[in-house]
Amino acid sequence: MTNTEGVQRYADAIMAMIKEDQDTGQVPRNVCSWDELDESVDAGDYYRLAQMPSGTDEATGLRNAVNEEVGRRLAGARGGTQRGLHGNSA
Repeated sequence: MTNTEGVQRYADAIMAMIKEDQDTGQVPRNVCSWDELDESVDAGDYYRLAQMPSGTDEATGLRNAVNEEVGRRLAGARGGTQRGLHGNSA
């Protein structure tokens, strides 16, 4: 799997989990950033549930890329602007 494929795969999985949490009312439907998401849930749980690797420089780079992609999708889904992303550290 290339890095781009990994980013897309993990971002798809995390977005699906966010949507499930929105459907159950745990996360507001209008959330448009990691910061807003983190007000409702521990946003770091999405990384753990997606079973993202951790503990290496490569894993940190992957997590940062996934973080950016999910942040972009959240901002785009509501037509909002992307404010600070949460959870850049591994």
